[in-house]
Amino acid sequence: MAHKKECGNMKKKFIAGIIAVVIVAVGGYIYVNSNKSNDKSENKVASSKKSKPQKAEKKVSDNSTANTAQSANENSSSNTSTNNNSSSAKTNPNPQDATKAVREKSQEEIYMGTWVIKKDLAYAPASTYSKEDINKLIGKKLVFSADSATCFGDSISDMDKTVKTPMYQKTSVLKSDFEQNNKVTLDKLGLSGSTVTQVQVQDASGNGCVFYIKDSKTMILSGGGVYFEIDKQ
Repeated sequence: MAHKKECGNMKKKFIAGIIAVVIVAVGGYIYVNSNKSNDKSENKVASSKKSKPQKAEKKVSDNSTANTAQSANENSSSNTSTNNNSSSAKTNPNPQDATKAVREKSQEEIYMGTWVIKKDLAYAPASTYSKEDINKLIGKKLVFSADSATCFGDSISDMDKTVKTPMYQKTSVLKSDFEQNNKVTLDKLGLSGSTVTQVQVQDASGNGCVFYIKDSKTMILSGGGVYFEIDKQ
């Protein structure tokens, strides 16, 4: 009986030892797995923390690049607009204004100034000037300006008159019309071409004179049926 009881106690101890070993093994397994899980969680958290700043930095970098590009484009557009406006202002003057200015300057160079009667050139069939009168007229001066103009007509005394604020009317006359109306050919006046430029100078009362342009230094003065060459002084 004592032997049996001892054997029963040994079995109980053996079973208890096995159970203790199993419990220890299971506890160790659970502990190891728990540590691995914690390590993975920590790694994920650390990875998440590391990746977030990178994304933020990338976003900030992208925004900075976008702002720089936008600023560069705005500056480029602004400079282009300024240059275009400047270029437009410089390279787009009114052609009509430029032509008018050139024409007015040309007319002023031709008409304005002091002119001297140099010689007689031709005569119409009827004339109011005698040879003596013509000789007296040679060397006389005429002045044309925006404020006044010397008169010239059918008598020497007309040169004593001065037109105030004269009007200068320029017209182009056909050669055939000129020769038919005046009974003088353009060849005798030293003019060539199919037309001749006539300038009539007068005031509101009709006082003034008529001359024809040959060039910038020479014009033909008409009066009393006689045509005189006048040269710019």
